[in-house]
Amino acid sequence: MAHETSVLVICEHELLGEGLAARLASMGIQVLVTTAHNDHSVVLALRGRPDVVIIESTDPACIERVRALSPTSRVVDATRSIGRGYPTETMRFEAILDALPVNPQPEALA
Repeated sequence: MAHETSVLVICEHELLGEGLAARLASMGIQVLVTTAHNDHSVVLALRGRPDVVIIESTDPACIERVRALSPTSRVVDATRSIGRGYPTETMRFEAILDALPVNPQPEALA
C-alpha cells in the first residue's frame, strides 16, 4: 500500500489555514489544520508525524517546537507572507509543493 502524503497546517489566521488546506485537499493530499494558539492541539497533530508542516505563526518558538516533536517532517514557514500592508516577500504556493515528498500530478495544479 502506497504512503499517502500528509500535511499539517499550523496557523494563526484560520482563513489562510483553511484556504491552504482546501487547495491541498483538492490535489488529493491528506491535510489537517490546527491553530497555533492551541499548544495541545499542535502536539496532538504532530504525533501523526506529517510529511510536511506549514507554519504561519509569529511565535518564534513554534518552528523549534515542531522540529523537536516531529523531526522527520519538512517545515515550510509561511509567516513571512503575512502582515499589515503589502508583504515585501511573498511565499509562492510552489514552495509548499516543493516540500512534498512526491509532487502532485500536473493536472492537479490546474
